[in-house]
Amino acid sequence: MDEFESLPFFEIDSAYRIEANFKRLQYLDASKEAVAEISFLINRDSVQFLLYKYSGNEKLLFLPYTDLTTGFETHTSGRYLIIPFPNMDKVLIDFNKSMNIDCAYTHEPPCGWPPRDNHFNFPIRAGAKFFQDKNWKKLTKQPKYKKGNAFYPDLLKEAKYPNHVDRSLMKFPISVRAIINIDGSISNPVMKHGFQEDFDKVVLNAFTKMGKGSFEPAELNGNKVRKYLIFVIDPKYFK
Repeated sequence: MDEFESLPFFEIDSAYRIEANFKRLQYLDASKEAVAEISFLINRDSVQFLLYKYSGNEKLLFLPYTDLTTGFETHTSGRYLIIPFPNMDKVLIDFNKSMNIDCAYTHEPPCGWPPRDNHFNFPIRAGAKFFQDKNWKKLTKQPKYKKGNAFYPDLLKEAKYPNHVDRSLMKFPISVRAIINIDGSISNPVMKHGFQEDFDKVVLNAFTKMGKGSFEPAELNGNKVRKYLIFVIDPKYFK
């Protein structure tokens, strides 16, 4: 038997144990629809997420979500919690128990994506981190934008959005998957969650215009390598 490698987790933080308001939704028998919603306060933000039936057990609920660690510190397909179906209008949510989506452990490409509604506009540094077993290439350096937190303003500063697209209607983040090349440029951007077709084209075009040397590329044992990243862009950058 191969030696099992322990899973990496963030340090346990009691701030991520939260009592949430719980509400059942009307379409309880729809197999692929949300069956409940929860609302709670975290990081001074009011959040409302959807819950789904957990396959094979009607006494459990499935809470998939993404946050600003997605694609960087945690898996590109997001994470999830399994929650007992409560009998009351309150339920305890513990993000320290967050797990990676199953494909994080199968060497397969990203397997689905949590609903756009279930996204935090800030990092949730609790629960499971990226998993890499001993057969995976372990990067010795992750890609990094040279100007730090200025990436999204720099990316979109010259974007010309179509006049017929009402950006005020954008309520949820969009997400783009792209490659950071060894020369620090970005290529192969793909819209994972968009807003409107013409608008999405403008955003993807902005990614392709980022010049060489914009990023410090990923490295593996001192050698520069290409790396996929998921970029989750908050609506505030499109105002």
